[in-house]
Amino acid sequence: MAEVVVPVALAVKRQQFAHELWHYKYDVDGRVPLVRIVGTLVGQTRDRYQPVLAPGPDASAEGRTVLVGRYRATQALAGGPAVLLIDDTWTTGGRAQSAAIALHDAGAAKVAVVILGRHFDRGFGSGETYYQRAKARRFTWDSCCLESL
Repeated sequence: MAEVVVPVALAVKRQQFAHELWHYKYDVDGRVPLVRIVGTLVGQTRDRYQPVLAPGPDASAEGRTVLVGRYRATQALAGGPAVLLIDDTWTTGGRAQSAAIALHDAGAAKVAVVILGRHFDRGFGSGETYYQRAKARRFTWDSCCLESL
C-alpha cells in the first residue's frame, strides 16, 4: 500500500472538475492524456517518467477493490527507490493501492500517490462537514498538507 496519498483537489459530484475527470480519459488518438502530460509536458516529471506498470492477471476484474494482481511491474526497481505514482482520479483508492502493491513488489521502498481529483459526494455520510472544512482551508506555499496528519 502507499505510504501517503495526496489529492490535489476534490472532484465534487455534479461540479465541473468531476465532470472533466470523468470525460477526459482518452484523447482523439486513443492515448491516455495523463501519460502524455507527465511523460512529455511537465518539466519536473518529464525526465524521470518511467512506464513501469502493465496490466496484471486481475486487470479485467470488476469493481474498485484492492487486488494484488491488478498490475504487474515491467521491470525490477533496483536500489529500493521512492516512487511517485500519479493518478487522475480516486474514488475508493483500489486501483492506486493495487498499483502501489505492484511497485513495492518490484522493489520500491516507498510509494507516494498524487491524485489529480478525489471524487467526492457531499451528500454521503459526513461529506458536507468535511467539504466545508476543506473549502475553508486555503492553499499556501508556507505549509505542507501532510503537517496536519
